Amino acid sequence: METKRYYSLDVLKWVMSIVVIAQHTHPFEHVDNQLFLRFQTMLFSLSVPVFFLCSGFFLFRKRGEKGSAAALRIRRWTMNVLRLYLLWTAVYLPCTFYEYFTDGKSFLADLYLFIQGLILIGRHFYSWHLWYLLALFYSGSLLYLMMKRSWSEKAMFAAALLLFTVGVAMSDIVDFPCDHPVITLIRSGIVHTFGWGQMFTAPLYLLLGGWLSGRKSLPSVKIAAAVLAAAFLAGMMELPLWSGFMTVFAAVGIVCLVCSVSLKPASVWSYFDRASKINYYWHMMFLFVYTLCFRKFAYYGWDAFLAAAGCCLAVSFLPAAKKKGKGL
Repeated sequence: METKRYYSLDVLKWVMSIVVIAQHTHPFEHVDNQLFLRFQTMLFSLSVPVFFLCSGFFLFRKRGEKGSAAALRIRRWTMNVLRLYLLWTAVYLPCTFYEYFTDGKSFLADLYLFIQGLILIGRHFYSWHLWYLLALFYSGSLLYLMMKRSWSEKAMFAAALLLFTVGVAMSDIVDFPCDHPVITLIRSGIVHTFGWGQMFTAPLYLLLGGWLSGRKSLPSVKIAAAVLAAAFLAGMMELPLWSGFMTVFAAVGIVCLVCSVSLKPASVWSYFDRASKINYYWHMMFLFVYTLCFRKFAYYGWDAFLAAAGCCLAVSFLPAAKKKGKGL
C-alpha cells in the first residue's frame, strides 16, 4: 500500500469537486421530487468526507515512522494546512468585506462574525468551502497532541468517534425543526459559536483514511460496492444521527471501491489532481464575480453552476495552472 500510486483517487477527488460546485449552486433547484432531493442530499454529504478520507489516506501512507518522528511529520503537515487556510482566507477577503459592508449590521456584530468565521467555523461570505482546511488544521493538531502523548490507535479512534457523534448531533439540532425553548436555546448557542458540528467530524475521517492506507488489502469490489449502496440508500432516510453515520460507511465504501480500480501511470492523471484543487478552491470566487455582475446573489441555478464549473475548467487547462501537489 505504501509504494503504489492511487491515480483513481485523483479522479475521485475531481468528481467530488464537481459535486461541491453543484452543492453550492444547486442546478436542480426547481426539482420537487422528494426521492431525487434525498438522493441529492446524500450525494452532497459525501463530497467533503471523501476529501477528508483521501487526505488521511495520503497523510498516513508513509510508514516506518514511530513516536516523536511520526508526530513531527503530522505537525509539519498541520502547519502547512494552516498556511494554506490563511492564504485562501486572504484571497476571499474581498467577498468577506463585501458582505460586511452591505449587511446593514453594526461594526461589532460584523467583527464578531469575522472572528467566529475565522477561528470557529472556517467560512465567510462566499468562502464556505474553506471550513475543510480549518477542520484539517484542528484535526491534525489533535492527532499531533495524541501521538505526542503516546495514545494508542484504539484510544485515538474512540476520541474521534466521540467527537464525530457530538458533531453530527450538533448539526442535527441546528437543522431540527423544533420551536421548544430548550432546543431553540441550544440551537442558538451552536449557531453563534461553531455554526454547525461539521468541524468535529474530520478527525474520524482522517483516521479512517489512514487506516485504509495501512491495510495490506482492501475489501473486495463486491463488498465495497455493497457497503456503498446499502449505506447510501440507508442514509437517504434522513434520520437524526443515522444519516451522519451512514455517510461514514458510504464514504469509506466509495474510497475502497475506487482504490480497487488500477490505473496505469499516465500524465493525464496529474490533470485530475490539479483540476480538483482548482475546482474546490476557486469555484466560489468565480461564482461571486458572476452573481455580482448578473444575479444579485440569487446564485442557485444551472447558469450559476455552468459559470463556476466552466471558469474552473478553463483555468485548469491553462499551462500556468500546472503545479505539483499531493492532493487535497
